[in-house]
Amino acid sequence: MKWIRRLTIAAIIIGGLLYAIYHFGTEYIASKVVEEMDVQLTSIEAREEIQRYLDNSPELKQFVEEGASLSDESLPFTTKEEAVKKVVTKLNVTEIQEIQAMVENGVSTEEQQILLKKVEDKLSSDELDALKVVIYKELYQ
Repeated sequence: MKWIRRLTIAAIIIGGLLYAIYHFGTEYIASKVVEEMDVQLTSIEAREEIQRYLDNSPELKQFVEEGASLSDESLPFTTKEEAVKKVVTKLNVTEIQEIQAMVENGVSTEEQQILLKKVEDKLSSDELDALKVVIYKELYQ
């Protein structure tokens, strides 16, 4: 009987440790991604490049500009840190790496559709609306 109790206690401790690693790991990854985004997007050249990219892609521009008409009062997140954390928890590491590789190499219109579809499939409509609001605020305010 003692070994069953010890096994149960060990399983509870291991489960708690795994939960803590998951919880704090996503927090850590999200904070690192936000820091990297801040470094990359604070330059005027980067913002101008993003604006040119949006101007050349009507679908992407429409997606982002929908954030202007949405109220952020009932949305699940309102800051870029929260948005990154949500995206990091919804997409797996492989998907994030694939998206990053696609964006670094330049994205065609077809690839934009694939990326938007992938994000739309992974996020709920409220999360998608919140993401639009956060992106719009970051780019236009």
